Amino acid sequence: MPEVLTAELVEGATSEVMADFGVVEPRAVVEMPIRVINATDESIVLLDYSTTCRCTALNLPRKPIEVGQECEVVLSFDSRGEWGSVGNFLEIETSNPECGFVLLDKLEQMDLQ
Repeated sequence: MPEVLTAELVEGATSEVMADFGVVEPRAVVEMPIRVINATDESIVLLDYSTTCRCTALNLPRKPIEVGQECEVVLSFDSRGEWGSVGNFLEIETSNPECGFVLLDKLEQMDLQ
């Protein structure tokens, strides 16, 4: 199981997390858990996300993250149809426009030999 990364939601700041999947076999789907901590003074909802590639997805919780609480989201990468070095950018929209969250992921794919 990969290391659990942490993103802390802070008022007036954008939390950046780098998810390094390392070397991934062709046609594999890999996942990485990310702990999201609400360090603001109000409940936060992760509303939606946009990504630079359909090969990357993020599961978002359906309920608010209360003040001082945390939740886990899972970042997944589907290597089918991808090759070589891959890097993606995900921007997560929250219920507080002053509180941002972005994910950067990278990986190397094994050759199809």
